[in-house]
Amino acid sequence: MADWKLHGTHRKENFEYGLFPEHMWDELRRYQEVFGDEFGIDQLLKIKDIEAKAFIAESICDAPEFFMDMLGVSRQYPEFDSISGALRELNEIASEYLENKK
Repeated sequence: MADWKLHGTHRKENFEYGLFPEHMWDELRRYQEVFGDEFGIDQLLKIKDIEAKAFIAESICDAPEFFMDMLGVSRQYPEFDSISGALRELNEIASEYLENKK
C-alpha cells in the first residue's frame, strides 16, 4: 500500500507553487517557445484550469485508498474508538456542515 502521509499536503504545495507569478511567467515563456508569442496568459490560465480539474479528479480517485490507509493508521492509536464510531462522527460533521450551508 502507498505511503499516504502528507500525500495531500505535498500535492497541494506543488500545485500552489505552480501558481506563483514567477513560475507562471517561466511556464508561459516555455509555451511561447513551442506555440509562438501569440500564446498568451489566457491560454495558460485555461491550461491551469484543466490542471486544477485534473487535480480534483485525481484526489477523488485516490480518496478510497487514502481513507482506508488512514483507518489502518488510526487503529494504532488508543484514542481511536472504532471505524463505525469514526464514520458516525464524519456523518455528523457532514450533516452539520450541510445544514449550515442552507
